[in-house]
Amino acid sequence: MKTNYLKLTILFTVLNLLICIKANAVDYVSNNSGDWGTPTNWTPNGTPSIGDNVTISAGNTIGIAGDRYCNNLIVNGTINWTSNVYLNVYGNYNLSASGTESATNGYLLFRGSINNTITVNGTTSPILTYYFYKNYTITAGSVIDKSNGVVQLQLSNITLTNLGTLTTRVLFKNNSAAGVAFINGNNANFVLSSGGATNFAMDASATNNTVTANANYIPTTTSGFYNLIVGGTGTKYLSANTTVANDLTINASTTLNVNTSDLTVGGNWIDNGAFTANTKTVTLNGVNQTITKLGSEGFYNLVIAGTSTTLGTAI
Repeated sequence: MKTNYLKLTILFTVLNLLICIKANAVDYVSNNSGDWGTPTNWTPNGTPSIGDNVTISAGNTIGIAGDRYCNNLIVNGTINWTSNVYLNVYGNYNLSASGTESATNGYLLFRGSINNTITVNGTTSPILTYYFYKNYTITAGSVIDKSNGVVQLQLSNITLTNLGTLTTRVLFKNNSAAGVAFINGNNANFVLSSGGATNFAMDASATNNTVTANANYIPTTTSGFYNLIVGGTGTKYLSANTTVANDLTINASTTLNVNTSDLTVGGNWIDNGAFTANTKTVTLNGVNQTITKLGSEGFYNLVIAGTSTTLGTAI
């Protein structure tokens, strides 16, 4: 009984704290450039914190020199990490067309509630690290460049859904997190830039979504790829038996090596680079497929299981 009473007491205390934060929330708008922690840089006068909604006005640059907090964040100007510190966002994030992230290091932490959104029409910092602690959706049309940075899912049982274009050097989960998911949704683009990898399987099966893998190893998926582009330079290796429901494209200056895995493609085979078949099987199981290659294409074991496959090159 005492244990249950204590649990209820803690629960009600937390709920009351959240209600108080919500009730006392302030909408802050920047009126000048300077540090986030300077009260006179905001209207009304004060320092934004947890529960407060923040808008950085066009033409203003707000510096992040220490750990900061807010609910919803709209950036119409510039937000500049001047130290290797954390900005914690507990709501939605909107980087407008006039907005800019600037950083030489630093972290943007998405702590959210249940289902929050990230909308990016401005310029992101390719270095700034994104950490996710709750479910978030990157909205359609958003373009996020983390080509020299990290996107990490920190807690168990959270999902990051991409409906825009996300580029990152590394997408991975905290080693202690379980049940995390990354979904590349309909018409979305996910680019894994050079040197990056994932340490969990992603869902890249949605209609018209495309994954571009510039990393040395092609990431694994829960249900295969819809469109897969193998890019970057040098040799890229399959990490497991791989299915591409629609088109497979190998970019110029790139070699796709199947390693020890079989490969199934349901759309067009477009090889602008090179392909190493080893002793594995390639299966073409779609309708009206075309094999395109300048010169001849080499397969070890080719299975044509679909209909109306057109050979645009010698095999």
